[in-house]
Amino acid sequence: MDIFFLALAAIISYLLGSINFSILISKIFKGEDIRKSGSGNAGATNMLRTYGKGFAVITLLLDVLKGVLGVFIGVWLFKFVSAYVVPVGEAGIAVSETSFRNISMQAPYYKLLTAFA
Repeated sequence: MDIFFLALAAIISYLLGSINFSILISKIFKGEDIRKSGSGNAGATNMLRTYGKGFAVITLLLDVLKGVLGVFIGVWLFKFVSAYVVPVGEAGIAVSETSFRNISMQAPYYKLLTAFA
């Protein structure tokens, strides 16, 4: 079950990272494809050169935000998975203390995997 949620977190983060805000912003606000202007690169620097500081800052912030959101999704999914495993004695569920510690040690992997994806 943990592998499923770990893979789900990676896939969601990967798909979130594939959204290119510079292309979306240039098409919505300017009616052009940023890749056909300036250096031809779809990034915040080309947005700065082609459309100015405002569009570049918006692009940069949205690009950073999608990375942060991906990590938050990983953390949320980890909390969802670990909510079903509680130490022995709590809520009457008998799970070994070793299992609980192993799941607690997986938290950084969710963050790292989603950040990487």
